[in-house]
Amino acid sequence: MLPYLQGTHGNPSSQHAEGRKARAALEGARESIAHHLKVEPHCARFTSGGTESTAWALLGSARAYKRQHGKTGCMAIGSTEHNATTEAGKLLIEDGWLIIDLPVDRDGVLNIDSLDAALAQSPALVSLHWVNSETGVTHDVASIHSCCAERGVALHLDATQGIGILPVPELPELTTLAAHKFGGPKGIGALVIRDHVDLAPLIPGTQEFDSRGGTESVALAVGMAKALELAVAEQAANLERIRPLADQFLSDVLNIPGITLNGSFDQRIPTIINIALPGIRGDTLATALDLAGIACSTGSACSSGASTPSHVLLAMGRSEQEARQAIRLSMSPTIAEAELQRAAKVIRGEIERIRR
Repeated sequence: MLPYLQGTHGNPSSQHAEGRKARAALEGARESIAHHLKVEPHCARFTSGGTESTAWALLGSARAYKRQHGKTGCMAIGSTEHNATTEAGKLLIEDGWLIIDLPVDRDGVLNIDSLDAALAQSPALVSLHWVNSETGVTHDVASIHSCCAERGVALHLDATQGIGILPVPELPELTTLAAHKFGGPKGIGALVIRDHVDLAPLIPGTQEFDSRGGTESVALAVGMAKALELAVAEQAANLERIRPLADQFLSDVLNIPGITLNGSFDQRIPTIINIALPGIRGDTLATALDLAGIACSTGSACSSGASTPSHVLLAMGRSEQEARQAIRLSMSPTIAEAELQRAAKVIRGEIERIRR
């Protein structure tokens, strides 16, 4: 990124030499990202991050649908989605859209029968995550996309938590990515838009193939491309390395009396763990662990500061009290074994101290 922060400052939309140099770097980054996502370069449109990408997918789909049909319709959204999705859904409701809730079971796994029922209503879009940001529970992307395709319904996939940890799946009509989730810089992401998708702009302008206004950040784009290249190259080895370490860490934590897992044991990513703490408020333990040098939260980073209990855990059938008695632990796939061992020991010690 340094050459584009220190010396090359051209606007990639300008025709002079500096602009052309910036444009070449931007398009090179786009081509690299598209290659690793197995899509055509023009399908990858840069955004400011995952929140914008998701808002564009939902609100842009709604505007395109209304432009074509002259009225609002319905969309189906998972009940455990990230706040970026749920907040966009609230805006759609204000505009007269019907939002169909797609429920999950107590393990956080999507109810396929409810998806079938929603598809029967011909929604303009289905929006679901690949990996849940609070519990690490994964959805079966291939099966979900197949069900949607059979009904001719577009699927938006929030892939922010999965890219770089799991193998890249065949991407559906719309896919959200955020660079910082796979080691890239904060402040940039992408929305992958397949050729046959009708999507209205969220930010008007001539950049990004006339689909998203605003001068692109070449440095951030280059950083995102390099991070994705490394993440994909190292994904298999990192997953093979982290899975047994994460499993041992989870086993150590669940051996603490009374502690249980929020989410599926079998259908989950190893790097995100949500544990239930009967009788202990999650924020109390999170504060104690922070003082001990263990960084954790009571929800995803975008919602952990909220005073309301986790909507993800509520959607999984937990009571408000149970939803407040939980913490979320996440780890890099390159974390050291000694760090995990220390974390498990500190968590046990703090839980025992609070119970006393």
